[in-house]
Amino acid sequence: MSGDQLLFITVVLAFVGFLAFLLVTMVQHRHQQAILRSQRELQTRLLDKVDSVEGLRSFFESPSSHALVEALRPRADEAYSRILSATVLGTALSVGGGAAAALRLYLQWTGNRWVGLDVVSALAFVLLTCGVALLLSAFVAYRLSRSWGLIKKHDEP
Repeated sequence: MSGDQLLFITVVLAFVGFLAFLLVTMVQHRHQQAILRSQRELQTRLLDKVDSVEGLRSFFESPSSHALVEALRPRADEAYSRILSATVLGTALSVGGGAAAALRLYLQWTGNRWVGLDVVSALAFVLLTCGVALLLSAFVAYRLSRSWGLIKKHDEP
């Protein structure tokens, strides 16, 4: 396999991976926007039904308002899902960047003077940088979620 063919395959796979990532991100964003829109509409309808300060006070003191607040509160499974998706994507990008870096080192070690070595180096750098950034953001999100009480430690009930 020549260097040009290898470069073409690498670029096509990177592009397809980017498009898949973009599609998944767009679907998740639309889903999250739909949830937020429905929550906003529910809150607006509830506030429209309250006609006085006393009515608002009685609503907030009722058990149904506590149930509503609990239902609108972020759940632990959502936090875990977001952290896990960032971890999976960060790991995949880091492995891809490592593979591109290994390919570049192999081609350089074998004495190949292929013009595409700079492209492979740039691809490896971008993939590794994005992968490590996602892994760091997942770690920070996990620590913040745990400190804010969105997720609990394994030994807590």
